[in-house]
Amino acid sequence: MALSRLQVLLTEDQARRLRALASRRDTSVSALLRQIVERALQEEEETMLRRRNEVIARLAESAHWLHRQAPDLQHTPTLLEQIREERLHDFGRRA
Repeated sequence: MALSRLQVLLTEDQARRLRALASRRDTSVSALLRQIVERALQEEEETMLRRRNEVIARLAESAHWLHRQAPDLQHTPTLLEQIREERLHDFGRRA
């Protein structure tokens, strides 16, 4: 595992507590910091994945609702592009 050197500024209290925790765990401050950072990064990735999945689920629910409300409504990419072009044309005419 390749390591990168970083300079981190901590408060005196944070540094003291970090050294004490590393001592209690019989490890180095560097190793402890790597563990803490890894845990925080994993938690952040899990949070982002959960949020993404929630958004996808809400979008799917919305699509199902729309389909139930207007089952014959179809917006294909081609149709959406045509609508966009018509609106841009109309907008240009009003300007």
